[in-house]
Amino acid sequence: MTKSGLPDHQQRLWDEYASAEGAGPRADAISKLRLFISAVDAVELTERDSWALALVQRCFDSGGTPPIRQPLFAEVIFPALLRGLLEGSRVCARWLGSAPATLFSPSQRSLLPEGLRSPVDLLAFAADGGKDARASASLAAELARLLGDAVHEVPAGVLYDSHGASASELAELQSDLELFCVTVDQLDLRDHHAALIDKCRYHFDRYQGWLSQPTRSTSFSEYLDQHK
Repeated sequence: MTKSGLPDHQQRLWDEYASAEGAGPRADAISKLRLFISAVDAVELTERDSWALALVQRCFDSGGTPPIRQPLFAEVIFPALLRGLLEGSRVCARWLGSAPATLFSPSQRSLLPEGLRSPVDLLAFAADGGKDARASASLAAELARLLGDAVHEVPAGVLYDSHGASASELAELQSDLELFCVTVDQLDLRDHHAALIDKCRYHFDRYQGWLSQPTRSTSFSEYLDQHK
């Protein structure tokens, strides 16, 4: 057994993959990665998960290399994170919430517990009311991205996306905004995000008024001109 917790054979295959990553054709590196994935399946589950979580910590928290590729995430990393999450690990929730969306498949998302399937929900659970500053910072960044996207097209376009937000989607955005305010206050970053918060409040309030009209004879842009 090596210091990493992997048996010698699996460690050698991992080292060969890591050396190939970025050093030649990507197909060669992926081929070596798949050999490692096949071999690591023989490692005892506890040891395999321990190795996987240590890798995630190095890559996600410390910017370590090599990068986590989708096959490794799907077959080794995600199962370890899911098992940790189901045991109540907030750190696993933070890593799942911070993982690039390109690593996830819809079927993997469906395996997450109800109420913990979106990055916001996972990071809010991980933040634990501000007790985990790293999770809180990731949560604030994710909410800022979502809220910024929601108001990106106004006033020329509509809120949320090209079709406009429904009443339920607007309520979700308003809930996200309140969570964002609480989170940036905990991080003492309210001043840094004041412009985004003010813009969201302004447009969310007016969009709610626009939605509540019995009949909409004007576009949202025209409604904004009339209700400045």
